[in-house]
Amino acid sequence: MEIDRLEWPAFHWNNQVIKIRRTKYFEPKTETSIRDVLVDPEVMSVFRGYAARATSNFVIEGMTMSLKGAMSDIYRAQAVFERLSAWLRRHGVTACKPLHELRKEFGSMVNRKHGLSAAKDLLGHADIGTTAGYYIDKPHQATSGLGPLLATKSRGRKIVEFNQTTKTAGRSPGASKAPGSPLGLRRR
Repeated sequence: MEIDRLEWPAFHWNNQVIKIRRTKYFEPKTETSIRDVLVDPEVMSVFRGYAARATSNFVIEGMTMSLKGAMSDIYRAQAVFERLSAWLRRHGVTACKPLHELRKEFGSMVNRKHGLSAAKDLLGHADIGTTAGYYIDKPHQATSGLGPLLATKSRGRKIVEFNQTTKTAGRSPGASKAPGSPLGLRRR
């Protein structure tokens, strides 16, 4: 988790940016993980308050980290993550990995507001398929929206009306159809 090894010097306060880079404690998974994350001014202000009270160089307080543990899979702030996971579960997050669910929600929010490409970039994915397949909430099923047009009335009549009296069996091609209408539709 990037946040586990994120240090305060990554915050560029005047530009509203958090720069995700290699450090002596953090090695990104891929080259696309190295990126600038633009942050809302209000969120940056909250972080500024925490930075003022920080007792270490790390954003999330946790056990001290030696250079030897830089590539370790052990989280420095494991106790913090466990408390946050428990809080998320008490508040309705049922996913197997509640913290990762926050990351997915972040990606979905960015996608809804700015599009899939922006979500991919902010999440640091190399492949937009990863973003679309695993990090973005599934869109609702949609229709064309033409139904209401067919039901719209003009002077008490539908704009397009099916000819329900015409029988298709036993008639010659084109019989009883409105000219130019392959479906037997009549215009009014």
